[in-house]
Amino acid sequence: MKALLSRKGKLYAAFCITAMFSLFTFQSHAQNYCTSSGSSTYYSYIETVDFDGINNTSGDDGGYGDYTNVNGNLLPGSTYSITLTPGSNSYWSNKKNRWRVWFDFNGDGDFNDSGEQVFQKKSKYSVSGSITIPSGVSGSTTMRISVNSFYYPSPCSNFSFGEVEDYTVSFGQCLADAGSMTATIDTVCAAGNSINLTATADGNAVVPQGYVNAYVLTSGVGLVIEQTNTAPQFTVSGGGTYTIHSLVFDPNTLDLSIVTPGVTTGFDVNGLLLQGGGSICASLDVAGAPTYIDNPDAGTLTADVSSTCLVNGSATLTATADGNINVPPGYSSLFVLTSGNTLVIEQTNTIPEFTVNANGLYTIHTLVYNPNTLDLSIVVPGTTTGVDVLGLIVPGGGSICASLDAAGAPINVVPNPEAGGMIAGQDTVCSASGSVTLSATADGNAIVPPGFVNAYVLTSGNNLVIEQTNTIPQFTTSGSGVYTIHSLVFDPSTLDLSIVAPGVTTGFDVNNLLIQGGGSICASLDVAGAKSYLENPDAGTITADIASTCLVNGSATITATPDGNIDVPAGYASIYVLTSGANLVIEQVNTTTPEFTVNSNGNYTIHTLVYNPATLDLSIVIPGTTTGVDVFNLIVPGGGSICASLDVAGAPIEVTNPEAGGMIADQDTVCGGGSVTISAIADGTAIVPPGYVNAYVLTSGAGLVIEQYGTSPSFTVDQGGQYTIHSLVFDPNTLDLSIVVPGTTTGVDVLGLLVAGGGTICASLDVAGAPIYVENPDAGTLSSNNLFSCVDNGSGTLSATPNGDINIPAGYTKVFVLTRGSGLVIEQAGPNPSFNINSPGFYRIHTLVYNPNTLDLSIVVPGVTTGFDVFGLIAPGGGSICASLDVSGTVFFVFPSFVCNFFNFGGNGHKNGLTTQIDNPEEMYNAMLSDYTDQMEASISVYPNPVSSIATIDARFINADKNLTVEIYNTMGQLVFNSDMEDDRMMNIDVDGLPTGIYQIRLQSSDIVITKQLNVQ
Repeated sequence: MKALLSRKGKLYAAFCITAMFSLFTFQSHAQNYCTSSGSSTYYSYIETVDFDGINNTSGDDGGYGDYTNVNGNLLPGSTYSITLTPGSNSYWSNKKNRWRVWFDFNGDGDFNDSGEQVFQKKSKYSVSGSITIPSGVSGSTTMRISVNSFYYPSPCSNFSFGEVEDYTVSFGQCLADAGSMTATIDTVCAAGNSINLTATADGNAVVPQGYVNAYVLTSGVGLVIEQTNTAPQFTVSGGGTYTIHSLVFDPNTLDLSIVTPGVTTGFDVNGLLLQGGGSICASLDVAGAPTYIDNPDAGTLTADVSSTCLVNGSATLTATADGNINVPPGYSSLFVLTSGNTLVIEQTNTIPEFTVNANGLYTIHTLVYNPNTLDLSIVVPGTTTGVDVLGLIVPGGGSICASLDAAGAPINVVPNPEAGGMIAGQDTVCSASGSVTLSATADGNAIVPPGFVNAYVLTSGNNLVIEQTNTIPQFTTSGSGVYTIHSLVFDPSTLDLSIVAPGVTTGFDVNNLLIQGGGSICASLDVAGAKSYLENPDAGTITADIASTCLVNGSATITATPDGNIDVPAGYASIYVLTSGANLVIEQVNTTTPEFTVNSNGNYTIHTLVYNPATLDLSIVIPGTTTGVDVFNLIVPGGGSICASLDVAGAPIEVTNPEAGGMIADQDTVCGGGSVTISAIADGTAIVPPGYVNAYVLTSGAGLVIEQYGTSPSFTVDQGGQYTIHSLVFDPNTLDLSIVVPGTTTGVDVLGLLVAGGGTICASLDVAGAPIYVENPDAGTLSSNNLFSCVDNGSGTLSATPNGDINIPAGYTKVFVLTRGSGLVIEQAGPNPSFNINSPGFYRIHTLVYNPNTLDLSIVVPGVTTGFDVFGLIAPGGGSICASLDVSGTVFFVFPSFVCNFFNFGGNGHKNGLTTQIDNPEEMYNAMLSDYTDQMEASISVYPNPVSSIATIDARFINADKNLTVEIYNTMGQLVFNSDMEDDRMMNIDVDGLPTGIYQIRLQSSDIVITKQLNVQ
């Protein structure tokens, strides 16, 4: 047998079978069942059967395995899990195995009755499911398991591939029995500590095969489950009734993960079991082994103050329970006051409050006890200690169940601290020089108990606002008013000075925390303290409204604005002082506003003076003589004794008188014709104060729109119109020329910023400036309408189109000029860019923009005067006349008609993408004529050559509009033959009468001339 059963499991199975025979009467299992098996286990066989108590790994049985000696015990009405695992002798097998399981429930020797097929599944791998045993069955019977590689088998089929196994199963009662438990101890005292609870099994538990015996700890009469364990041993820290139970169960049918400690009860679990009305075969010892835990716990206390003082000879000590006390039924709680480190018991109370009348260390404790076991009459106040009591109870090693908070809440009752008094170093202090140091002296009456410290506090005003604290009675401050230095004696462990927010917290706030002020903290504050009055006149600062200004009509008003940081104490006054120069010579004073009128250039400063008229007599000031330094030396900030403040730096203002002068144009009128430089010269009257610069501004039009500016009165412009060059004298620190937007900002805009234009900036602009008019005639350009043209029957037309870039100033006019050849010989002129011609050649059409009053075109002689002659007369060509000539013009190639025919020029003057973009049009024209001539010469044949009798001239390939004439010349230039060719362009000439030599043959028509050489022998 290949079943993997333990020896214990076999004994248990035998026991179960014996029990079944003794308890039940059932039909004998000796049945003869039909045979069923597989012929081959190549593809699959039954490897493992896992069903309730059957866990059989059989391996390959060759088609059938008889395991009826393996018995599973099943309960009627229960459901069991089954897992079937296949094996295979084929490495590549991937068959989906078909599984079936049958029970012979009625014991009739077959598996054919209704409900006896209990399982069916298919898979390449293991299959799992559940089988429910019907109620009412009893005895034992056979379970048959079949696996087939290709189809579901019947219970009696014999098939090719697969295997069959038979097992015995028995139906009976649940045999699990938890037995009973006995507690090791019935009652135990925890007293706030953890307790180990144990119990002993009585030895009557029954644990069937596959079952386990576990232990459960419950609490209270509700049996709330707290813990589970494999041994009857648990650790708990609470009080009350705890019970240890035995549980015998099958982990496959009862999953303890359903238990939620502190929620699930033993009754909940019992309700799942057969014994409790459920369906699971398991056993719970519900009564269990109970143990009662007494757990008195004194908890902890916190002192309401850690340190306090005796007031009128006594002090009340209190503490607050932390809420973690536990008083079991029958127990009481009591509060105990001990003194000293030996915890001598002084008093007891039902609340944590005690009154003492001596200094020292005290502790308030909590005691939880059972009056029946701890008799407090044994306590002798002043003698018995807390340690004595602790030694009697369980936590201290004694036998009485009680709890004492031995640490308790310690409170230190200290001698009364005394801050003593303070004496100010000075009753009145002048702080006009800035920060001052205040100090005071202790009167020697301070009392500083051990653990306490003596600190000092500086407050301001009658509300005693805390400004600073220090370990010595000395402070540096810069304010004004009443300041007080106080002494403070306190314990840092009870009074935390970090609560003080300087400038917010007051001395009264701190005093209210102290026992002397109605609070609870033992400390002492000298509330009266040592007062000092700080006089702090502060002139503050002042800012000039403008840093520089000008004299206008001989005077200038200079002003400044206070920055708002002046301080004028009671009894003090403020005035404004005007000084001049680096020596700060006092010139004027103003009692109300920082405004003064001066009538000369120079550096001035406006100062603020805050003073007490009772201590500083200003009649000593002599305007023009006394200086600000003289006054400064009299007052505290300057080393003197008078309490006052002078803003020495003040608000400096420079008074100047810049003058732009005038400008004279180098030329009133300038001819542009493109970019042109215009300039002017200064008339020498400009005044440029130190720190100022002289710049020049170019404006255009009557609106004086700023176009350019620079350091030289010379500018380049490329547009015509009215321009003006202005002089500008200014301080770069006050006038930022980056505000100028050329083409937008005007000279009037700039003038409006200056004092002369109603503004505040001291500068000078020569508004009139030097006006210059720029005439800017521009002939623009033309585009040829027909780059290539032909003379057809002795005439042709050339035309061009203006490109729209012409400029004709007022009083100017335009004319179009036709020139011929590279010499630009003027042929014609007219109002339109269109001309008629009657001969081939290289032509240009030009535009001329001119003023008839300055350029007289009657000087032009057609065919003689050239475009270069005219260009030399006008400004762009170096002449003096303001005009513009498009010298390049637009180009035209005019060819004889035979050339046009040769090159196949169309009427639009373009061929094969040629355009007007030609660098050297005349060279191109000559090259085309030369090419044409070469082609013509190649088209004429003279043969034979040399010749002695008849010479033939073949000119059939010449394209000529008219008749050809043939002429022959000797080397002397004499005509020896002359004749017209026939229309077929073929001619035979008899040269027999001509002397031997070289001759020139000349073929010509009205538009071509071609020569050939003839050798007569």
